[in-house]
Amino acid sequence: MKKILLLSLLGLFFVGPAMAQLSTENPVFEEIQLEEITLGLDDQKSGTCLIVLEEEDDMYRRRRRRGRRGRGGGNAIAFGPQVDIAIPLGDLNNVASIGTGFSINAKLMMNQLAFGINFNYYHFGPDLSGFLSDTSSTPDVSTNIMPILLTAEYFFMTDMFRPYAGLGLGFYSLTSKSTFGEVLGGDDLKVTKGCFGMAPSGGFLLAFGDMFAVDFNIRYNMFFDKRDVIEDGDIYEQTFMNSFLAINVGCLFMFGM
Repeated sequence: MKKILLLSLLGLFFVGPAMAQLSTENPVFEEIQLEEITLGLDDQKSGTCLIVLEEEDDMYRRRRRRGRRGRGGGNAIAFGPQVDIAIPLGDLNNVASIGTGFSINAKLMMNQLAFGINFNYYHFGPDLSGFLSDTSSTPDVSTNIMPILLTAEYFFMTDMFRPYAGLGLGFYSLTSKSTFGEVLGGDDLKVTKGCFGMAPSGGFLLAFGDMFAVDFNIRYNMFFDKRDVIEDGDIYEQTFMNSFLAINVGCLFMFGM
């Protein structure tokens, strides 16, 4: 009996440290064995759970792909019209009153970015607030502005409500038509010039489904033109900055790629 106890103690003394060392060197061994045993106890039930999870995961991925097509998570081509109200600022405010216009937008939407082109037309009537009610001796000046802008926009969210900020750079065509009163001869004078400009903007899209969205934005247009100025009998060229604020409301039709 004593011999058996002695042999058992010796076995624990030598085998115990060896098993502990083996467990320390390869700690994953026990976890793998436990996992295999656990799966083996109820293999049919575990397999069923794995299949259900895989099917739910596939459905979740399909839903996200469908949602991304129209909500900024994927690529889409979009275009649409807008109606605009334009408020003259800067030097333009001295000769023009509040104007109206329209825009046509086309853009490529990629996740949270969009790149496109923007065609605009604005018409401003004359500002006669500083003249007398009798305009027969004052010129009637109307101004048409046609910007063509390359645009870039960043969307802060890709849900149904999508606020964004953007910048447009491009060409501004400025046409001024002056109709003189009877006292001044009744003639017309039309001047057209082109100049470079830019337009930072901010707004939001409100998406209804995957293919349609309402677009609201405010764009601050700035463009620079050179004019001849007469001062003290001398004629010299001076650069003027014209600006106006455009408030735009329209829609976008989106087609996923």
